[in-house]
Amino acid sequence: DMTEGCGAHGKLVGVLIIRPEHAQGRPGLKPGDVYLQCATTDDATKIMRAMGHRKYDGRQINMTSFEESKFMAELKPLM
Repeated sequence: DMTEGCGAHGKLVGVLIIRPEHAQGRPGLKPGDVYLQCATTDDATKIMRAMGHRKYDGRQINMTSFEESKFMAELKPLM
């Protein structure tokens, strides 16, 4: 659902849904959180603007940017 909904607004390179095993030993990660890797900063901005005010499964979507080096070191290995 996230790939389809967000991908309509910008190019996605990858999608990571945090599972309970991902969160073990990583205090900053919560199961159910979703991280999107976008092709460009412009794609990320378009997706954030288009999706940031919407709800998914009855919950408000909260979108923030994530430092690329931190993403590559901490999240990319989980993809």
